[in-house]
Amino acid sequence: MKRTTRATRIGLWLAAVAATTMRSVVVLRSPSQAATVHRKRIGQNNYGYVRGRARLASAFAVLAPLTILPGIVMGPTPANAAANPNPSRITDASWWLMEQLLALQPGSQNGGIYANKPGYHNTRSANDPENYSVRDAEDQGGPSDKAAAYDWTFPEAQGFVGTFDAHSTEPTPPRTLAVNYGNIARFSNRLLASAKDANDPRLNGWREFFGQADSDDSVEGWDFRYGRSATSDSSHLWHIHLSEDRDKVTSLDNKKALLSVLRGETVDQWRESGSSSGVSGDFNGDNKDDVMARSATTGELWLYPGTGSFTTDAILGQPIRVGTGWSQFDLIFSGDFNRDGKSDIVGRRPSDGTLWVYPGTGSFVTDQVLSAPTRIGVGWNQFSAIFTGDFNQDGKSDVVARGAADNVLVVYPGTGALTTDAVVLPPTRVGVGWGDLGLFSSGDFNQDGKSDIVARRISDGVLLLWPGTGSLTTDRVVNPGIQVGIGWGVMNALTAGDFNQDGKSDVVVRSTTDATLWMYPGTGSLTPNQILTSPKRVGIGWGGMDRIS
Repeated sequence: MKRTTRATRIGLWLAAVAATTMRSVVVLRSPSQAATVHRKRIGQNNYGYVRGRARLASAFAVLAPLTILPGIVMGPTPANAAANPNPSRITDASWWLMEQLLALQPGSQNGGIYANKPGYHNTRSANDPENYSVRDAEDQGGPSDKAAAYDWTFPEAQGFVGTFDAHSTEPTPPRTLAVNYGNIARFSNRLLASAKDANDPRLNGWREFFGQADSDDSVEGWDFRYGRSATSDSSHLWHIHLSEDRDKVTSLDNKKALLSVLRGETVDQWRESGSSSGVSGDFNGDNKDDVMARSATTGELWLYPGTGSFTTDAILGQPIRVGTGWSQFDLIFSGDFNRDGKSDIVGRRPSDGTLWVYPGTGSFVTDQVLSAPTRIGVGWNQFSAIFTGDFNQDGKSDVVARGAADNVLVVYPGTGALTTDAVVLPPTRVGVGWGDLGLFSSGDFNQDGKSDIVARRISDGVLLLWPGTGSLTTDRVVNPGIQVGIGWGVMNALTAGDFNQDGKSDVVVRSTTDATLWMYPGTGSLTPNQILTSPKRVGIGWGGMDRIS
């Protein structure tokens, strides 16, 4: 491939700026520069030679907070999709991914999703039947009228700063800076490493990527479908291009797998994120903890009242619907944030990174279990795990979160107020090195009134418990971990609560093999391997629930 120098790239940019004054189409590269590894099968790749005029709306448009209708609260209003600039050509899942990419690297820009040109940026129906982006079986499924490609731009890698849309002829005049490939190279190398790992399935739903993985003038890339390296034109020195299998353009899971790679997570951490963990609560004030569960197919949230019994298949009562529309949240857990004795529900909305608390009403009437929500705050997408507990014995639930980038665990003390953005205080560090852990929950396992942390170690399936100290002093919130038991790798959901009113927290888990729900009663002891006793079966058929708390 012919290499283009930095000076040439700046010249091309300036030519584009000049051309906009004549309202003309600008040819930014020659056909020879656009040749790719796909020529053998279909001729050109998805990069045409002419930039389109269409501009996307601002990539930083803020989603509106949850809209609450007057009267009975049926659960969360579905996430506002108004920010999608072209819903007729871009799926809401695709627009969600672009917003996640921009949040992942502050200062990066949306280089474009849909463009009226051959390839994945265009729809299947608008492409020639012989175009490589529509010929394979993976690209003949999914909606025919939606784009399946993403351009993620890094201005600092361009060597100048200005609003750059990969499909626009109208960039703002740039100011020249030193080229910095640090950010684009970091993400490109993570994509390459995942692509070359035969044991990493996270990019199986993606067709290709192009980007800059080092500091030279060559573009690196990978054809995920055919397992080979790829390259493209020099614009990919400053933006990463991603093509998605067309039958996956509506799939959030496919996009979450990609984001896991880009965040630098391991395969085990990604698999753990598909599990469910939470903290159970008492929603009607009867001192018997209840279980919340969300239907994976309908998004409905259900409350299973605790009976106080340890009788097989009679630990929980018949479910009551809490509300609809809960699929917009990726994390759901409970706590008592206003000290009224009625558990509240907290949910994180990944589309905009907001955290919300829905106060409990104390009622077990269908669709009246919760009242209108209060926003806890923004920016919560930076965490890979979130749960609750009372770690300073003040009766107000605190929020514990693990950083996705650094695996640091922090606790946000509860204020006792349900005031917007004032539900919790600034965080205190619990500790570092919490990356090899999942299925987090909390409870009081030794009846001392201080919340303890329980979590499963991903690498070996060991369940551990960290006793709470009652202090919110940095790195002294919990004591060293104690082994609860081995063999917990066969569980894919975990929540803790006191289900028989004895004051000792119990653990409820779901088996991966048969979706049976089991409850392990707490003993009140912190002796290793004696913290829980033999399990009781809660019930069968829990495989349809994707969140259990």
